[in-house]
Amino acid sequence: MAESEARYNGSEPTALALADDGRSLYVALDGAATVGRFDTVSSLKTAEFPLGSDPFSGPFYARTIPVAPGAPDTILVARYNKQFIPSGEGVAVYDFGVARPTATSTFPPLTSVAFGATATTAFAYDGETGPNSPWTPME
Repeated sequence: MAESEARYNGSEPTALALADDGRSLYVALDGAATVGRFDTVSSLKTAEFPLGSDPFSGPFYARTIPVAPGAPDTILVARYNKQFIPSGEGVAVYDFGVARPTATSTFPPLTSVAFGATATTAFAYDGETGPNSPWTPME
């Protein structure tokens, strides 16, 4: 693709996360309430997936989307809604764009998540009501 070519890849990009392989870039796309995965070498979007919804609060959006160390197909998503405060909709682990069956509770509303040195430990912060303890999402 020439540098002057433009391609629509989604609207309202917010959070970004680059995998340690340097090739997989995840982008929260608030316009569609999805996360897109882009290949940094080809500049192509290789996947896009929704984050779920609730009949009461509507679609879920991504606040933070860290990529698991050594696992470019696994991300954590701190989800939120745009209807209510507190807005947290739990943290979910996505593998290849598919959410694992369990997610954290919606309260406290976890606003920031990050992996530790390995993909088996993650930490979360509740920026709406106060700090939260370390959280281990992966077994």
